Amino acid sequence: MLTQYGPGAGEGAGAGNVIAERQWSPDNIPPRPVSASLGLVLREWRAIENAGALIGRATAELPDGLVISDIGLFCKDGRCWAQLPAEPQRDRDGQILKDDRGKAKYRSALRWRDRGLQDAFSSELIMAIERLHGRLGGEP
Repeated sequence: MLTQYGPGAGEGAGAGNVIAERQWSPDNIPPRPVSASLGLVLREWRAIENAGALIGRATAELPDGLVISDIGLFCKDGRCWAQLPAEPQRDRDGQILKDDRGKAKYRSALRWRDRGLQDAFSSELIMAIERLHGRLGGEP
């Protein structure tokens, strides 16, 4: 949303001093090109066995210095993906909330702006792990 200010736009001291002010919300931020590398660096990889679709946990650093720990890596039906850290949702008594299938419900304080960035992050992290540690998901 672009808010315009100018002469006569308001009353009082300072009115009209601001020419244009851009207000960003998650819905109107211009998309970043997904094809460009996110430039992440793999800091740690811990494989996990016998945990269902969860195959490991990673730590990655983004170019701006943000380090994200406890990233879950999952593989199921020949597809692998990364999931930002999440914690189980709890009720007032501290009990873990379950969905209709009886599985724990999770929430994450972090999220990508759009699916394209999420997919690029997953792809880049998986490629970094596979370069150093071999193919994920138990496939040759």
